[in-house]
Amino acid sequence: MAADDKYRLLQAQIDGLRDESAALRRCLFAAGTVTEEAVLAQLHRAHFDKVHKSHPLNTGATVLHALAAQELALAVARSAGFPAVRALRWASWPVCKAMAGALPSAEGLQTGNIFVCGGYDGTRCLSLVDHFNPVSAKWQALPEMNVRREAAAAAVMDGQLFVCGGFDGKERLNSAERYDPAVGCWQPLPSMTSRRVGATAGALAGGLFICGGFDGSRYLASVERFNPLRSAWETAPPMPTAREGAVAAVLFDQLHICGGNDGSQTLNVVERLSNDHACWEALPSMNSRRDGAVGAVMRGKIYVCGGFAGAQSLSLSSSERFDPALGTWRSLPPMLTRRAGAAASVVAGQLYVCGGYDGAQNLTECERLDPAVGMWELLPAMGTRRGYAAGAAS
Repeated sequence: MAADDKYRLLQAQIDGLRDESAALRRCLFAAGTVTEEAVLAQLHRAHFDKVHKSHPLNTGATVLHALAAQELALAVARSAGFPAVRALRWASWPVCKAMAGALPSAEGLQTGNIFVCGGYDGTRCLSLVDHFNPVSAKWQALPEMNVRREAAAAAVMDGQLFVCGGFDGKERLNSAERYDPAVGCWQPLPSMTSRRVGATAGALAGGLFICGGFDGSRYLASVERFNPLRSAWETAPPMPTAREGAVAAVLFDQLHICGGNDGSQTLNVVERLSNDHACWEALPSMNSRRDGAVGAVMRGKIYVCGGFAGAQSLSLSSSERFDPALGTWRSLPPMLTRRAGAAASVVAGQLYVCGGYDGAQNLTECERLDPAVGMWELLPAMGTRRGYAAGAAS
């Protein structure tokens, strides 16, 4: 056989093996047996071992020297996660010193903080982002979002803060962005398939679900899910009820949507996405109709507070709780202040409610509910009046 023929035969065999390898990888990824990241990590280790054997290197450098380099420190933080990085820093003073300069923004999204993003101050839509530390009882600013957003949806997922949709003062938005503490700035994400104002968000099963909202012409029942592995939005089953201004709550790995407004009336309707994310089911309705309420999950129950009961009503101070074991809603002590369009989140088993609109003005006041005590407590106020800001907690 001629040399050219042998070369072509070998090349054909190589191409065939490459195609088979690619097909096998796609099957494994689709089945969830392995992830693309795991395969790339193994390839990296194999390549590194091969190069190291060919070119051995012996220096006096240690892991501390590596962590002192910003790029490597950020890569370690991304891979291990910030809880692991904080634990490492607490366990080793030399490591803490080595990483101190490399991760100046890592603590901006530390566990146990409440985040308030954007909103409306009575004059303009905001891009401001503040976080409240319950331990120090202080508000601090984070870098501003790239876009001004009123009535956006927000959630924390995988140590990153996501904010989606809203209104910038001129148009309804389908844009989304996330704050990555490893980089210390906001990064744009692929745009959602629909423009959404007053949508609601829930992080569930490794994805971020955005439900409902208003696109400028109609109230939406559609739901889409951001897949961080593909960095893409995927279609999810639509809700039975179109709505904006609803409350999202994730309880027992199920997404619950409560209340809102369907364009003709304020709702007390509650729906839940099934465990397999294939369909929605109806649950007992809330005691009160609520549009622009806030809510969260504490101790296996769903809490919903405030909002508007109808087009001509004052904002509400009332709150109620859903017990899934009994399938009933129960009224709770009212908040200290009437609020609709507030930002809310749960930290350490307590519900924090920040800002909102009381029917006359946007608020700076914040309060929290300790369900063990059953009383609301006034907290330090925010520095800026905010109505219809997006809230989340790490």
